[in-house]
Amino acid sequence: MWSAIRYRRMQAVVLLVLAGLITACAVLAPLYDRAMQQALTRLTLDSAGGSDASIQLRSVSRFAYSEAADIDPATPDKLAGLLPDPARRWFGPPVDGASVFVTRADETARSPVGALRWREGSCGHVTWAAGSCPQRAGEIAVTAPDRENFGLDVGSTVDVLEQLATDGTTKPKPVRLRVTGVYRQVADAYWTGEVLAGVSGSIGTTAPYRPLHDVCLTPAATFAGDAWIDPQNSVTYPLQRGAVGVDEIARAGATVTAMTEAAHVQVDDLGFRINGPDTVLADVSSGVPGLAATIDRGRRQALVTVPLLMSQLGLLALFVLVLTLSTAVEQRRPEVAIARLRGAGRVGARRLVLAELLPVVLAGVPVGVVAALGLSAAARHTVLHGTAPFELGRGFWLAVIGAVLLLAAVTWATTVAGTRDRISALLRSVPTRAPGWRLGALDAVVIAGSGTAALLFVTGDLTGPLALAAPGLLALVAGLALAHLIVPVATWAGRRLTAGGRYAAALAMLAVARRPATRRVVTVVTVASALLVFSSYAVSVGTRNRDLAAQRETGAATVADLTGTDVGRVRGVLAAAGEGHVTPVVRIVGSETAFRSTLAVDPVPFGRIALLPDSDRAAVPWAALHVPTGRRLGLTGSAVSLLATPSKFDVEGDGEVARLLL
Repeated sequence: MWSAIRYRRMQAVVLLVLAGLITACAVLAPLYDRAMQQALTRLTLDSAGGSDASIQLRSVSRFAYSEAADIDPATPDKLAGLLPDPARRWFGPPVDGASVFVTRADETARSPVGALRWREGSCGHVTWAAGSCPQRAGEIAVTAPDRENFGLDVGSTVDVLEQLATDGTTKPKPVRLRVTGVYRQVADAYWTGEVLAGVSGSIGTTAPYRPLHDVCLTPAATFAGDAWIDPQNSVTYPLQRGAVGVDEIARAGATVTAMTEAAHVQVDDLGFRINGPDTVLADVSSGVPGLAATIDRGRRQALVTVPLLMSQLGLLALFVLVLTLSTAVEQRRPEVAIARLRGAGRVGARRLVLAELLPVVLAGVPVGVVAALGLSAAARHTVLHGTAPFELGRGFWLAVIGAVLLLAAVTWATTVAGTRDRISALLRSVPTRAPGWRLGALDAVVIAGSGTAALLFVTGDLTGPLALAAPGLLALVAGLALAHLIVPVATWAGRRLTAGGRYAAALAMLAVARRPATRRVVTVVTVASALLVFSSYAVSVGTRNRDLAAQRETGAATVADLTGTDVGRVRGVLAAAGEGHVTPVVRIVGSETAFRSTLAVDPVPFGRIALLPDSDRAAVPWAALHVPTGRRLGLTGSAVSLLATPSKFDVEGDGEVARLLL
């Protein structure tokens, strides 16, 4: 066997390379597809805001529904228990907290309103401009703007009342608070996107329309006992971004969705709660389901595109392999005839050919596996910038097994087809070809199916994954048609050359017309050329489409997300970008009564710069979005204040996300 392989060593090398190429295509598809999914997950999670990459559980206010609903505010322990134990490995340790909205006990028109908040470990994530961290019940820390606007110096005291949405029958008692320090928030992952400062002195947008103060920090002891009627307990679970992959984020999104549905208050038409008595009720706020949905859309797209494109290259290599195997079997026809004459029979002769061809073909499998692993590693560190981990999943092993079975089946089928002739036919070095120009049944079916798909593609009626294969199908139709024309044209040309006395050229043309492999060669070359041209265009068109899709998704040609607690830096970035080329879109989370989002834009530059692909720009009521010049807007409960001018918003506070649309 090995002596026969060495005798045709170049043929063995070609077979090994082709088998390796087919294996590489089959194995690289699941490897690269998985790497793309993991890279997409890492990119999406790394760019997500802190509030999106976390779960925030808050107890339901007893005054949010009618008294018949019988709301019992959940404790931090009960809130923490809402997250199932299997899902906790995807999140960091829970951070407990509690908050209440308060106002001055005198309740004058100038009495500020704001949040009094405890968050576990908060003193380690702020810096101190004066004083120290509050340690005992009734002690608070304030921001520098609050100290200046409301006279809250270190050591001063203030009596506050709890702000309640009641019918007036509930009377909160005054609580005395003492200022122990002036803090400044440190921008880090601990706050999960929450901003504490930036609204001091602004006027609230909801009743009682009083000035706002920044968040006052206090220890947990302040909320012990019955000093407060309706404190809101909270638990925050930050997502462990580095430990979450594409599979984990999908399960995490489903878990959060189930938590939201289970903890939602359900009431009947009369306002009575219909949840079970043991149900823990909470407001669940998280962007994890949205992140999971975004990643899933990209995953499903890659799941179709990558294997389909790789399969076209693999099929082309498979056609070339079949052609090469057919040629190799034809070269062994005399040897098969001699073996048959010696009594080996068809099975023995077939075994003789398989013993030479099958080991060479199967030797290409490990070569292809190594090549696929190398290409995958190169792609992970270049195209995907090293964001995808190395994985050998189930798809990899299935691809390897599938490649082995496919190569073995193709080698066996080609050998059977080339050794089943009679001994008299096998003694010919080239098998005879049936005369005539008739179209075979298989060729007719292929031409009809491929032609129909190509016609639908040209008319624009072919969409989805099959549209990516349409250029290859069109090339297949053209290649088969050209292949069937080559034989009669070569025959006619050979006869004319013979009549003219040009015997060398005539023999070459007649040999081309006589060999059955001629049509296969022409078809394969045509399809290969078409796929090469299509791939080149697909790269350039795909790059352009990705840019356009990204602009459409983000809303502008360029988007920069800014987060932080430094007001000056946010304002500086806006100023450095230049007027006329940038417009801020500020997202504010929270209000003095509920946790909800507000979006603030400047209509004039926003209408000029932002992309509105699904809306009629002329139909947008831009005039209704204008803010009177000089009016000060207090976006209550957030960390953003905007000073409206005719041309832009000047950010006085820190937005959770300030988007610059260029």
